[in-house]
Amino acid sequence: MVTKQQLNKRYRIAEESPIFDTIKLATGTTYNSISFFSSPQNGDVKTEVDTNLMRPGMLEANEQFSIEAIRVVLNPDISEADAKVILKNTLLKFIKSNDNVVYKTPLSRLSLVSSGAVKLGVAENNNLIVFSSPIQLEPNVSFKAEIISKPGFQVAADSYIKMFLEGFYFKSALRG
Repeated sequence: MVTKQQLNKRYRIAEESPIFDTIKLATGTTYNSISFFSSPQNGDVKTEVDTNLMRPGMLEANEQFSIEAIRVVLNPDISEADAKVILKNTLLKFIKSNDNVVYKTPLSRLSLVSSGAVKLGVAENNNLIVFSSPIQLEPNVSFKAEIISKPGFQVAADSYIKMFLEGFYFKSALRG
Protein backbone atom coordinates (compact mmCIF):
# COMPACT_ATOMS: atom_id res chain seq x y z
CA MET A 1 0.00 0.00 0.00
CA VAL A 2 1.25 3.48 -0.88
CA THR A 3 1.45 5.83 2.12
CA LYS A 4 0.67 9.57 2.08
CA GLN A 5 4.36 10.25 2.72
CA GLN A 6 5.37 8.20 -0.34
CA LEU A 7 2.77 9.96 -2.48
CA ASN A 8 4.04 13.34 -1.28
CA LYS A 9 7.51 12.50 -2.63
CA ARG A 10 6.02 12.07 -6.13
CA TYR A 11 2.97 14.31 -5.86
CA ARG A 12 1.91 17.43 -4.06
CA ILE A 13 -1.47 17.60 -2.38
CA ALA A 14 -3.69 19.82 -4.49
CA GLU A 15 -6.56 19.86 -2.03
CA GLU A 16 -8.47 17.94 0.56
CA SER A 17 -11.85 17.95 -1.11
CA PRO A 18 -14.54 15.37 -1.80
CA ILE A 19 -15.61 14.12 -5.20
CA PHE A 20 -19.40 14.17 -5.35
CA ASP A 21 -22.25 13.06 -7.58
CA THR A 22 -26.02 13.40 -7.31
CA ILE A 23 -28.79 11.12 -8.55
CA LYS A 24 -32.42 12.25 -8.70
CA LEU A 25 -35.05 9.63 -7.93
CA ALA A 26 -38.41 10.15 -9.62
CA THR A 27 -41.70 9.22 -7.99
CA GLY A 28 -43.11 5.89 -9.16
CA THR A 29 -39.95 4.64 -10.92
CA THR A 30 -38.60 1.25 -9.82
CA TYR A 31 -34.86 1.32 -9.17
CA ASN A 32 -32.85 -1.93 -9.24
CA SER A 33 -29.49 -0.25 -9.75
CA ILE A 34 -28.30 3.35 -9.45
CA SER A 35 -24.88 4.32 -10.82
CA PHE A 36 -22.89 7.27 -9.47
CA PHE A 37 -19.94 8.98 -11.19
CA SER A 38 -21.16 7.87 -14.63
CA SER A 39 -23.19 9.38 -17.45
CA PRO A 40 -26.92 9.61 -16.62
CA GLN A 41 -28.84 6.66 -18.06
CA ASN A 42 -31.92 8.77 -18.82
CA GLY A 43 -30.08 11.21 -21.10
CA ASP A 44 -30.01 14.09 -18.58
CA VAL A 45 -26.96 16.33 -18.50
CA LYS A 46 -25.18 16.82 -15.18
CA THR A 47 -24.09 20.29 -14.13
CA GLU A 48 -21.52 21.48 -11.57
CA VAL A 49 -24.34 21.39 -8.99
CA ASP A 50 -24.80 17.65 -9.62
CA THR A 51 -21.16 16.55 -9.80
CA ASN A 52 -17.65 17.99 -9.61
CA LEU A 53 -16.16 15.55 -12.12
CA MET A 54 -15.29 16.96 -15.52
CA ARG A 55 -15.42 13.50 -17.16
CA PRO A 56 -17.88 10.80 -16.04
CA GLY A 57 -16.09 8.19 -13.94
CA MET A 58 -12.59 9.54 -14.48
CA LEU A 59 -10.23 11.99 -12.86
CA GLU A 60 -8.54 14.70 -14.86
CA ALA A 61 -5.17 13.83 -16.41
CA ASN A 62 -2.31 13.73 -13.88
CA GLU A 63 -4.69 13.60 -10.91
CA GLN A 64 -4.85 10.91 -8.28
CA PHE A 65 -7.37 10.62 -5.46
CA SER A 66 -7.16 8.69 -2.22
CA ILE A 67 -10.64 7.76 -0.93
CA GLU A 68 -10.69 7.63 2.85
CA ALA A 69 -14.49 7.27 3.20
CA ILE A 70 -17.81 7.35 1.35
CA ARG A 71 -20.65 9.55 2.55
CA VAL A 72 -24.25 9.01 1.43
CA VAL A 73 -26.65 11.95 1.84
CA LEU A 74 -30.39 11.99 1.22
CA ASN A 75 -32.32 15.22 0.65
CA PRO A 76 -33.20 16.80 4.01
CA ASP A 77 -36.96 16.81 3.42
CA ILE A 78 -37.22 13.14 2.44
CA SER A 79 -39.82 11.18 4.38
CA GLU A 80 -38.61 8.60 6.86
CA ALA A 81 -40.51 5.93 4.88
CA ASP A 82 -38.68 6.82 1.63
CA ALA A 83 -35.31 6.92 3.42
CA LYS A 84 -35.93 3.45 4.87
CA VAL A 85 -36.96 2.11 1.43
CA ILE A 86 -33.67 3.38 -0.03
CA LEU A 87 -31.47 2.04 2.77
CA LYS A 88 -33.27 -1.29 3.27
CA ASN A 89 -32.12 -4.25 1.17
CA THR A 90 -29.60 -2.21 -0.81
CA LEU A 91 -25.92 -2.85 -1.37
CA LEU A 92 -23.28 -0.20 -2.09
CA LYS A 93 -20.54 -1.33 -4.49
CA PHE A 94 -17.46 0.66 -5.51
CA ILE A 95 -16.00 -0.46 -8.82
CA LYS A 96 -12.73 0.38 -10.57
CA SER A 97 -12.18 -0.26 -14.29
CA ASN A 98 -13.88 -3.20 -15.94
CA ASP A 99 -16.17 -4.32 -13.12
CA ASN A 100 -13.42 -4.88 -10.55
CA VAL A 101 -15.41 -4.54 -7.30
CA VAL A 102 -13.04 -3.12 -4.69
CA TYR A 103 -15.55 -2.55 -1.90
CA LYS A 104 -19.13 -3.50 -1.04
CA THR A 105 -21.34 -3.08 2.01
CA PRO A 106 -25.05 -3.02 2.81
CA LEU A 107 -26.46 0.51 3.00
CA SER A 108 -28.50 -0.61 5.99
CA ARG A 109 -25.36 -0.06 8.09
CA LEU A 110 -26.06 3.67 7.76
CA SER A 111 -28.44 4.85 10.45
CA LEU A 112 -31.30 7.28 10.37
CA VAL A 113 -31.43 10.02 12.96
CA SER A 114 -34.58 9.44 14.99
CA SER A 115 -37.31 12.05 15.43
CA GLY A 116 -39.74 11.96 12.55
CA ALA A 117 -37.53 13.86 10.11
CA VAL A 118 -34.55 12.15 8.56
CA LYS A 119 -31.42 14.24 8.97
CA LEU A 120 -28.61 12.85 6.86
CA GLY A 121 -26.68 16.07 6.40
CA VAL A 122 -23.08 16.34 5.30
CA ALA A 123 -21.85 16.95 8.85
CA GLU A 124 -23.46 13.83 10.34
CA ASN A 125 -21.28 10.82 11.17
CA ASN A 126 -24.16 8.36 10.77
CA ASN A 127 -23.94 8.52 6.97
CA LEU A 128 -20.18 7.92 6.68
CA ILE A 129 -18.48 4.66 5.72
CA VAL A 130 -14.80 4.90 6.68
CA PHE A 131 -12.31 2.53 5.03
CA SER A 132 -9.64 0.74 7.04
CA SER A 133 -7.38 1.14 4.01
CA PRO A 134 -7.88 3.96 1.45
CA ILE A 135 -8.96 3.19 -2.12
CA GLN A 136 -6.56 4.76 -4.62
CA LEU A 137 -7.93 6.24 -7.85
CA GLU A 138 -5.15 6.51 -10.41
CA PRO A 139 -5.10 8.73 -13.52
CA ASN A 140 -7.01 7.35 -16.52
CA VAL A 141 -8.66 4.55 -14.52
CA SER A 142 -12.46 4.52 -14.63
CA PHE A 143 -14.56 4.15 -11.50
CA LYS A 144 -18.16 4.20 -10.35
CA ALA A 145 -20.29 3.48 -7.33
CA GLU A 146 -23.55 1.56 -7.53
CA ILE A 147 -26.47 1.07 -5.21
CA ILE A 148 -28.03 -2.30 -6.01
CA SER A 149 -31.51 -3.23 -4.76
CA LYS A 150 -33.34 -6.51 -5.01
CA PRO A 151 -36.22 -6.64 -5.77
CA GLY A 152 -36.01 -2.89 -6.47
CA PHE A 153 -37.51 0.12 -4.72
CA GLN A 154 -39.72 3.13 -5.42
CA VAL A 155 -39.98 6.47 -3.61
CA ALA A 156 -43.31 8.16 -2.86
CA ALA A 157 -41.94 11.63 -3.63
CA ASP A 158 -39.12 12.93 -5.84
CA SER A 159 -35.88 12.62 -3.90
CA TYR A 160 -32.15 12.66 -4.42
CA ILE A 161 -29.12 10.79 -3.20
CA LYS A 162 -25.77 12.55 -3.10
CA MET A 163 -22.60 10.51 -2.73
CA PHE A 164 -19.31 11.98 -1.58
CA LEU A 165 -15.92 10.31 -1.93
CA GLU A 166 -14.07 11.85 1.01
CA GLY A 167 -10.30 12.07 0.61
CA PHE A 168 -7.32 13.82 -0.92
CA TYR A 169 -6.49 14.97 -4.46
CA PHE A 170 -2.93 14.63 -5.67
CA LYS A 171 -1.53 16.20 -8.82
CA SER A 172 1.70 15.30 -10.58
CA ALA A 173 4.52 17.64 -9.75
CA LEU A 174 8.02 17.55 -11.15
CA ARG A 175 10.49 17.84 -8.34
CA GLY A 176 14.09 18.68 -9.02
